[in-house]
Amino acid sequence: MISLSGKHDGHIFHVIYLVGFFFALHMALPEYISSSFIEERAGEQWVGIFYTLASLVSIFAIIAAPYVLSRFGNYKIIVATSVVQTFVLIGLSTNPGLILSGLFFITFFVGSVLMYFSLDIILEHNTENTKTGRLRGGYFTILNLGWVVSPFIVSLVMTNNDYWKIYAISAALTTLVAGLSLVHFRGFKDPAYARVPFWNTLSVVYKRKHVRGIFLSNILLHFFYAWMVIYMPIYLHEHIGFPWNEIGIMFGIMLLPFVLFELPAGRLADERYGEKGILAIGFLIMAVATAVLPFINGTEFILWTVTLFVTRIGASLVEIMNETYFFKHIESADTNILSLYKTTRPFSYLLAPALGVITLLLVPYKFIFLVLAAVVALGALVALRLTHAH
Repeated sequence: MISLSGKHDGHIFHVIYLVGFFFALHMALPEYISSSFIEERAGEQWVGIFYTLASLVSIFAIIAAPYVLSRFGNYKIIVATSVVQTFVLIGLSTNPGLILSGLFFITFFVGSVLMYFSLDIILEHNTENTKTGRLRGGYFTILNLGWVVSPFIVSLVMTNNDYWKIYAISAALTTLVAGLSLVHFRGFKDPAYARVPFWNTLSVVYKRKHVRGIFLSNILLHFFYAWMVIYMPIYLHEHIGFPWNEIGIMFGIMLLPFVLFELPAGRLADERYGEKGILAIGFLIMAVATAVLPFINGTEFILWTVTLFVTRIGASLVEIMNETYFFKHIESADTNILSLYKTTRPFSYLLAPALGVITLLLVPYKFIFLVLAAVVALGALVALRLTHAH
């Protein structure tokens, strides 16, 4: 057991990073197969509905988080949530029918959002503003290492659309998260969580221009992630014709920029350039590379992989700049603002399938990525309107 009340204790960060890695791996393994798992049971047109429902529940859960944290404490929340995740993933590994699959998927989605939120509170409580970029850069590098490893595991394990294997491995990883959290986070001293009504928090964020801007930036980033997670695996597997083992390798390489670039980008933001310029460049790289995707014909593995890799170079820069900028403007006690910030992910997963369903009615499947490129390009304008973080 360790005490989590001071700042910059090296052992604290080792534990947080280790838990973060296993958490990311448990979350990432099912991420790119879940849309296909649901599509097999419900049909392609219904996939977005399940993500929409999961996102709605997540938003309500995060809005309620400051109240729940004040009542039970962050330690109990993260342990309890990780235990529930384990049982949900075991349920998914039994290949249940449509209704149970939907319920388990929604619970897993919501639980992942809440665990991410809880870990952020622990990290923020032990981070000073002057080192936010490098510490969060290190944390995100560890998280993204889990995301990079996961597609390679999928490519080795999945043979005949046997999704149950992935969910079973993910369940085992969640037991590690539960065990490590139970032992090492017991000493966490909860800050005085701000319990401000949702609409009041929304008003505060809207009035603070710098915070409002980074909220919008994060919505656009997670809109990109949601669109890619929901529609890219289906496109590559069902429309282009890639087998799952090749898709797994492709996605593993695609995600390498999150490991390679976030830590140095965080340091550059701290020490030299600030966040807004790097953020704008990241959005432009994402937009241009995404716009190329509809024009790649056939199963050209290298071309697909390189183009997807470039989209994630941009996304990795945007991700760490969003995190660095945001956490330089809040404290760990600002859970009302943090909880609202964390709704940007489920809110994006609400918007993306809704717009995706409409877009698919109007254009051929491959051109939905042009629409995504246009949406992402707006992020550069948002970035340039930010004030410099202090």
